[in-house]
Amino acid sequence: MTKENTIDLRRISDGAEKHLHALQALKRPTTHWDDLLVLILTSKLDSLTLREWETFLRSNELSSLKQLLNFIAHRYQVLEAITRASTSAKKVEAKSQPNVKWSSSCAATVKSKCHFCQGDHVIYYCKTFVALPVSQRVEEIHSRKLCVNCLHFSSHALSKCISS
Repeated sequence: MTKENTIDLRRISDGAEKHLHALQALKRPTTHWDDLLVLILTSKLDSLTLREWETFLRSNELSSLKQLLNFIAHRYQVLEAITRASTSAKKVEAKSQPNVKWSSSCAATVKSKCHFCQGDHVIYYCKTFVALPVSQRVEEIHSRKLCVNCLHFSSHALSKCISS
C-alpha cells in the first residue's frame, strides 16, 4: 500500500483471515505464527497506518495477530465513515448556492456491533458465526439482509459494493 485507503486495508485483513482459516481447515498449526504474520502484514501497510499501528502499541508490548487484525478493521471502519461523511458533505455543498462558500469538518468513531450475536466485533470476526456451516451462514446473511460481499447492511447492490 502506498496510500491509506479502505479497499487495500480490507484486502490485507480479509486475505490474512482467509488464508488462516484455510490453513486451520487443513488442520495446520497456526497458533505460533503471530510474529511472522504481523511482520509480513505490517510491511504491506502505508506509512500513515503503520505509524498509527506503532502508536497504538504500548512500547514494551509484543503485538499479536489478533491485535493487528482488530486494529486494521477499526482503521477500515473509521476511514469508511470519514469517506461517507466527506461524500455527503460534497453533495450538500453542490446543492447549495454557487456563490456561498461552505466549510465543514467531521470526526467519526465507528463502533460496530456484530450483526449475528450483537457482540463488540464485526460479523466476520464472530466465532459463533464462523463456526456455522457455510450453507447456514449464507442463509443468515440473506435473512439479516446483509451485503454478500462486505457483510454490512445492504443499503447498496452487490455491484456497487466498494469492498469488491
